Amino acid sequence: MGRLQFPNNVTNKFQQMANICVQLGSIVDSIREQSDMNGVCCSSECIIERRPRKMVLGLLFLKGKVMRFKKSSSFSLSAAFLALGVMGCATTSTKEVISTKAAPSAIGPYSQAVKVGNTLFLSGQIPTDPKTGQVNTGSIEEQTKQVLENLKAVLAANNMGMGDVVSTTVFLKDLNDFSRMNAVYGSYFDDKPPARATIQAARLPRDVSVEISATAIK
Repeated sequence: MGRLQFPNNVTNKFQQMANICVQLGSIVDSIREQSDMNGVCCSSECIIERRPRKMVLGLLFLKGKVMRFKKSSSFSLSAAFLALGVMGCATTSTKEVISTKAAPSAIGPYSQAVKVGNTLFLSGQIPTDPKTGQVNTGSIEEQTKQVLENLKAVLAANNMGMGDVVSTTVFLKDLNDFSRMNAVYGSYFDDKPPARATIQAARLPRDVSVEISATAIK
């Protein structure tokens, strides 16, 4: 077996493609059932069959069509991305539960976070102090800070940081608190802030004023 090593910037694109493709698992399974694949691609490299005369051909069968690329010559980057995407779906769909004592423990049938591929889905956090288990009933600023610190702790348990967050959902008991919440929130996402939705909820767990969930990718 031979290995093709790709530059870091290409590898990062590959990882993004693999992550997106996790959601297409059922389609890929159908394609694989109809195909006889001689190569296996993953996020950082492509392992393919070695052929005579220093020629390396990777075969991918997609909807009855065959794509080939050569190790000894330049090849279509888009074809490589597609190759990774298809095989990435079959290799990165494992679900992993992430938990840490540095954040409030789950008190129901849910996890602090679940990792699928390169994506981390974080459950909503409320302003509970993980050291005491008590809810912070202070100002909206104090509650928001505790919530974000809890999310930060869960991210750290997966070697991630706030800069890896790509989306959040903020639940407020009273939208009149938005500007005050936003001032604290902004201090945690000062560079390339994630996408966000803000919703006023009739009631939040333990009658807190704010809850925030997030999604992160690395």
